[in-house]
Amino acid sequence: PIVIYPEGTRVRVGEAPPLKSGFTALYRALDVPVVPVAVDSGRLWGRGLVHQRGVITFRIGEPIPPGLGREAFERRVHAAINALESAAQPRA
Repeated sequence: PIVIYPEGTRVRVGEAPPLKSGFTALYRALDVPVVPVAVDSGRLWGRGLVHQRGVITFRIGEPIPPGLGREAFERRVHAAINALESAAQPRA
């Protein structure tokens, strides 16, 4: 298993910055499924050294099959991560 943060940093729910090129290159070179995972550590761990105590949640999505083109793959990754993060948001 390889764990990669494809955006290279934490992002807010709904954001879709370009994925780092190495992430897509690995996907294409290895020809294996990618399992999207959303992590909510950003609400407790700000940038820098200040961190709050709490529980960090990992939400695991359905595998994305190998063989997609770059644009289709990136759309699927962003959609999956944002869907997982949206599901984790508290309801008002």
